[in-house]
Amino acid sequence: MEANYHFETPITRLIVVSRFKDDNIKMLEKKYGKISIFFEKIPLDLESYLIPGACLFIDDMETELTSDKDVIKVILKCAFYYVHHYRIYCNIIFQSMNIFYASSKLHQLVHQANALILFRSANLFSMVKKVLNSFNLKLKSGETLFETFKEYCAGKKNRYIIILVHPKLEKPVVASSILYSDIEPYIVFT
Repeated sequence: MEANYHFETPITRLIVVSRFKDDNIKMLEKKYGKISIFFEKIPLDLESYLIPGACLFIDDMETELTSDKDVIKVILKCAFYYVHHYRIYCNIIFQSMNIFYASSKLHQLVHQANALILFRSANLFSMVKKVLNSFNLKLKSGETLFETFKEYCAGKKNRYIIILVHPKLEKPVVASSILYSDIEPYIVFT
């Protein structure tokens, strides 16, 4: 609900793809009304719904995103072309860290992303370590990005770090507790 604080370009259309219409999605639909669209599966004509300033959320679709060749093509085109030329916001939520494996069909999205938000996970972080340490970031503590992620996120529930590497930034930013509604104060690691 803090979109006005976090989006440079106003959201012109909200597109949500999720198996379940939970309370959060209902709240978004209520807030965005007629400019919101909800899908229970990823439409193969997704690009026909994308307009400049659209905000796309895909949640709970990891199986389809990694196994359906047609869906993979749609998502890669969306992430590589529409994000840049239509200035859309593309948010894909994964419950696992499998996208960090080089063998993942969507691995290239990790390096194409303008931002990564990582929560703690039960995974053995070996595949995450290589990717995080490949970002050329200098942290205040002198630790690697992976060490910061592991130390900060391994403890408390719902802790996360956000890695902002958008080309418009003067330098990359690694932070946590960025939402105004967060209980803890804003934390910057860079």
